[in-house]
Amino acid sequence: MIGRKYPAVHKTLDALQGLLQSGHREFMHDYNAVQQVYKQTGDVRQAWSAYYHIILDSLSDSFGKDECIARLLYFVERNEIPRFSDRKLPPKNRFIKG
Repeated sequence: MIGRKYPAVHKTLDALQGLLQSGHREFMHDYNAVQQVYKQTGDVRQAWSAYYHIILDSLSDSFGKDECIARLLYFVERNEIPRFSDRKLPPKNRFIKG
């Protein structure tokens, strides 16, 4: 979606996974986390990486792990989830809390 991976972003968002399993998504999985990633890195691409990570986790909860990427692409194509832009931060939408 962005053109490269940002493992540090994913590691940060999922830092509590080992302790809380799927309950880790109660923390650092909202729009505030996207803003925090941007504030810490100053990198719009990393903010988008966090954004899509959180949305994929939400879609995985709703549709299952095997279907979440297809759903993400479907919702992007329908303009229900915004396409990546290196010129602006991702906006809030119905797929992400906060």
